[in-house]
Amino acid sequence: MKKTDILPRGLRFYLPEEVKKKELLESTSRSILNKEGYQEIITPLVSYVHPYTHGKEEGSSFTFSDRSTGKMLQLRSDVTPEIAAAAASIMKERERPLKLQYHTNIFRQLSKKSPPSYQEVFQSGVEVIGCNDLKTDAEIIGLALKIFSTLKIPGFHLSLSSVAFFRKLIALTGLNDEE
Repeated sequence: MKKTDILPRGLRFYLPEEVKKKELLESTSRSILNKEGYQEIITPLVSYVHPYTHGKEEGSSFTFSDRSTGKMLQLRSDVTPEIAAAAASIMKERERPLKLQYHTNIFRQLSKKSPPSYQEVFQSGVEVIGCNDLKTDAEIIGLALKIFSTLKIPGFHLSLSSVAFFRKLIALTGLNDEE
C-alpha cells in the first residue's frame, strides 16, 4: 500500500516525535496564557454552514448534511466565528473583556488546483472579546513573543498585517518617524 492510499490528500498522521513537539507547544502556550487570565474554550468540531463561507473554493469547509434535520453542516475551518457566537450568546452575561484561549485542529478543503498543503492544521490562539484597544493588541503580541521565546524556536518571525496598527504602536513608544 502506497503512502498516498492511506489518507485523503492533505491529511496526515502525527508521529510520536511530532506529538511530543505539539504537546510541548500546547502545554507551554496554555501555561503562559493561564497565568495571564486567558480561559480555555473548546469549540465543537461541527457547526451549521455559515453563509459567508459556503461555496468558496480555496479554504472552504468540508460540508455534509445532517441526516436528522437535513441542515448543512461543516467541519470547523476557523475558530474565531464559533468563539464569537459563544460570546454573543451563552457567554453574553460574563464580565468583559472576555479573554479566551484555544488549542484545536481546523479543517480547510483544498481545491484541485491548490498546491500541496495540509487540510487539517493544529492551531493555538487567543481571542479577547469586549476590548478593542492597542494595549490589548500589544499584550497579545507580547504573549506570542513570550511563548516563542520560552519554546526557544530558532528564527521565528512575527508579521503584523496592519500598517495603521504599526504606526499607532510606534507612536505609543514616543519615537519619531525617523527613529
